[in-house]
Amino acid sequence: MNKFKNFLLSFFSSGSAKPPEEDTRQFIQSAFNEMIDHNRTHAASWRYGKEMGWTADLDAGVIVFKFAGDRTATCHFQSIGVYDEITGQFTWAWAQKLRKNQQIHARQARNWGRFHRHPHFLEPTFSCNMDEVWNLAAVTRMVSESKNVYRGRVGNKYLFMTTDELQIDTKGAMADWTKARQTKTW
Repeated sequence: MNKFKNFLLSFFSSGSAKPPEEDTRQFIQSAFNEMIDHNRTHAASWRYGKEMGWTADLDAGVIVFKFAGDRTATCHFQSIGVYDEITGQFTWAWAQKLRKNQQIHARQARNWGRFHRHPHFLEPTFSCNMDEVWNLAAVTRMVSESKNVYRGRVGNKYLFMTTDELQIDTKGAMADWTKARQTKTW
């Protein structure tokens, strides 16, 4: 229902971006707090943040986390955007040359931003700090009803993603893990 409401409201709201209202700031704070709680739960249950590495297949929308030993975990993901720590700029996934199925959650966040006239959700690329990007990711997770947010580092850039439920494999990754996770869960 939330998704449908945000979708409709994005078409009927008008006006330009403005500083966020108090209720919008409270929603962002609530989304951030909920994201932190989820991350803590995941850290305790499957050692979120302690992975040795990760690999993402953009075409399949699947990410694999590698842990000590042969333990792996896989899940579907959606791109939120990329933060460049050198330039201090964030670029939304909806503004990048990605497949449409990798932009769904970022577009939902943009619709939320349109309705609330929040400038950071409407600009394709803008300057900000890492804390602000975590807030964007938290709102994206909330409006898309995703399970988690993951931030993967590639050089001086961070790819922010929403994820669904993790599938933990204690026997090691399958030879072709993308075939097993091709089903659409979003």
